[in-house]
Parts: sequence; structure tokens; C-alpha cells
Amino acid sequence: MSLKTAVKSAVKSLYSSAGTQLEAIRADISAVQAEVAAVEASPLSLDEARERLAAYVDNHFPDATPVNEFFSAEHRAPSAHAGDMNGAGMIARLIGRQAILRHLNERLEATAAEMKADGIKPLTAGQRKARLSELNDKLHALCVAEEALIRDGEASGVVAILRRADASPAILLDVR
Repeated sequence: MSLKTAVKSAVKSLYSSAGTQLEAIRADISAVQAEVAAVEASPLSLDEARERLAAYVDNHFPDATPVNEFFSAEHRAPSAHAGDMNGAGMIARLIGRQAILRHLNERLEATAAEMKADGIKPLTAGQRKARLSELNDKLHALCVAEEALIRDGEASGVVAILRRADASPAILLDVR
């Protein structure tokens, strides 16, 4: 075997090995990115959903009047400036804020039970933040390893290896 053939064989072997490692790292990067998306899309815990629901009802139905107050001699019809007079506003005034909240909480709890039965696990804000932090650290480490392989390949004279379109500029520039 000539020297030229031996060198070609060694470079091909190196490129093949680095290529396999690079493919594995890129597969891991894709898996972690998918997991990040899943965590970001995961539902809120029931308690947090209740808090959001209460805030929504407070924001959209602040002056809900129970129907019995319409029969009071002191009751005055809301003016055009007294809030929302569309269908939702009228319903809120007729049945009251607590009745709306009670009904929506019942539906919220039924939805939470369905999600639990389907195996969907909600995350609290703290759990979500911790998991995303862990995944982002893992993703960063994988991207650094990917860039190291690319640079090693380029330094050994292997043809240029294409970087991912979503590669972090901070990692390319050795900045964090």
C-alpha cells in the first residue's frame, strides 16, 4: 500500500468516525430540542390553572351583579360606560361572578381529570423552569461538543463540515 493510499484511508476512517459521532450528537440535539418544546407546551398544574381562571373572570366580569339585585328598588341599570354590555357581560350580571367561576372551575377539574386519565402530566411553574434549565444546559453541552467535532474535522484537513442552520452563534464564537 502506498503512502498516498494509506493517508486517504486514514482520513476516510477519521471522517467516517467523526461523521458518525456528529450524526449521533445531532440526533441527541434534535431529541433535546423536541423535549424542550414538549415541556414548554405542557399544561399548567390545576392550582395554577385555577389562579389564571380566577384572574380571567375578575378581569372580564368585574361588576357581575346577581339576578336578585335587579329586583332591588335601589338597583340602577348599568350605564353604557359601566362595563361590557355584550352577551357575556349580561350573563355575568344575571348569574353573578361566583356562579361563573364555580361552573368554569368544574369544567377545569373535569379537563384535568381527562388529562390525568390520558397520562398527560401538568407541570408547576417551578417544575417547568427547573426542567427547562436542565434541558438547556444539556443542549448547550451537546452544541459545544458538536462544534468541537466540526473544528477538529476542519483542523485535520477533512472537507468543511456544514453547521446546522440553528447553531448558536455564541457557541461558534466561544461565548456564553
